[in-house]
Formats: sequence, structure tokens, C-alpha cells
Amino acid sequence: MILRCLLAAMMIGLFGCNAAPAIRQDAEISRPPVATDDPESWKIISATLGRAGVYAREVYTITIGRDDLMITTDIGEIPPAAGLDTTFYFFKCPCGRMSMTGRFVVADYEANDVIDELQTNAVFKIASLGPILMREKPRVMAIQFQGEGDPETLAKILKSALSYTAEERMKPQKLPE
Repeated sequence: MILRCLLAAMMIGLFGCNAAPAIRQDAEISRPPVATDDPESWKIISATLGRAGVYAREVYTITIGRDDLMITTDIGEIPPAAGLDTTFYFFKCPCGRMSMTGRFVVADYEANDVIDELQTNAVFKIASLGPILMREKPRVMAIQFQGEGDPETLAKILKSALSYTAEERMKPQKLPE
């Protein structure tokens, strides 16, 4: 079991977080120590996104409601707080990098722009795109993704992707000079 931990640590060191094999967490196997509470990173992320988050259970979470969407289905109106939030989960991985997973909730016409922006610089990987509800209007999709990098780069790309959603999408775009 100790050999598996050493092998995993070597793989992380050689290939980064994504290449490490999955290791079952037994009582006898412990994870390498990680400084998970990183107030400076959380400040950078919050300042860049312009939103505060909550740190709990080794994860810094930022939730963005989609109050701009008026969703109706055959059962009636769906309140935005009923699972229609965009959520970002930031955490430190054992290798020391900032990692994150998240879910964008978008109207179907926003999905392509958000996905294109997330894939800028190959920082984020899209895990899935799919509907959230059935027979709703407007059509609402969930974009599940993951990424890793420095906190400021992650937050800047997320902020840029957010500009393709909600009221931000309707604001006039500044043209490059």
C-alpha cells in the first residue's frame, strides 16, 4: 500500500495531477498533506470574479444565481434557486496547483459561446453538456467542466465565460482598437 502511494506521488510529480492513478482511500493509506485553506487565492478569485464565495470542507465555492431566466415547464414556473445556479468549486490538489470543477447553467443559445471561452488556452476541459429539465422554455443546459492552473487565470477565464450569459450577454461589446 505504501508502494502505491509512492507511485502515485511520483506520477503526480512527473506528469501533473491528471496523470496520477486513482488510489482507494483505505484507513491505512493517507493522502499527502495539502495546505487547503488558501485565503490569498480565495481573495484573488473573488476579486477577479467580483463575487464572494464560501470556504467549507476544503473547497471554496462561488455560486451565481440565474435570476434572469424565467423557466416554465408543463408543471409550471421553475424558481431559479431550484438547481438553476452556476457554481464554481475551487480546491488545492496534492501537487499544489489550484484545481476546480464547476457547472454553468445556460440558456441553449449561450452554450456554444461559454464552451468556446472555457476552452481558451486549454485550461478547462468540458466533461458534459446536457439538458437540466424536460420540456422547459427557454431550453436550459448544464455545462460540467474541470480545470487547473493559477487562481487568477482560472478566474479571468470564468469571468470572460460569464460575460456570455445573463444580462452581461446583452451589454455592448468593446471592440479592440
